[in-house]
Amino acid sequence: MKKTCYLLILLIAVIALLSQSGYAITSKMITDAAGDVEGENNPDVDIERLTYYQDDNNHVTITLKVAGRINSNDIYIIGLETTAGEYYMGYSKNPLSEFPEDGFVSFNNNTNISSDFSIPKSDTLRITFQLAGGANESYIGVYASSMFVDLGSEEGGGYDEAYSSSFQVNETENNNQSTENGSTPSQGDNNKNNNENNNGNNNSSPGFEYLLTIVAIFVAIIFFAKKR
Repeated sequence: MKKTCYLLILLIAVIALLSQSGYAITSKMITDAAGDVEGENNPDVDIERLTYYQDDNNHVTITLKVAGRINSNDIYIIGLETTAGEYYMGYSKNPLSEFPEDGFVSFNNNTNISSDFSIPKSDTLRITFQLAGGANESYIGVYASSMFVDLGSEEGGGYDEAYSSSFQVNETENNNQSTENGSTPSQGDNNKNNNENNNGNNNSSPGFEYLLTIVAIFVAIIFFAKKR
């Protein structure tokens, strides 16, 4: 009898714990080819994997894994598009980036969101934050770019990028062959598909213009350094 009571108490405790913890409603993983850094080869900016995790409380965890290590002198940029708008994230202690030292997350280019940046492993950057667009906000796509500048080298530096299928960033020039895998509940998939059909080729939003401007500046620096 006592054993049955203990088991019942344990079952109730487990149910209560599960009811309070968020479960994944969206989980995506984008893998990127190894050794595809444009310019000078540098494993610290060679993206291997980009993952997106969103629970039922709209708490998001994004991780960026590189072949080498997360180097604070390099620049790491991530963009996220949802049904509510655009988020962009930056991490670097390089003064050229003008990023806050602890990293930042911005929503629709005008609202800074409380976030946490950590490096749980030497090769992984983790970003966690709460979505700001409401209870029904869902994932559309995610994008990452990493870069470094080395004016002392012939190449001038290098950069890499990885993105989900909903982005068309440099598609004609990019040979990364990023691959997206993951799962989303059927309703989320419908929202995602509808928004990809309506907005999939729209890269004119302020947040992503800012991202692409930064990428363009560093690509230009590398290009002119190579021409010296």
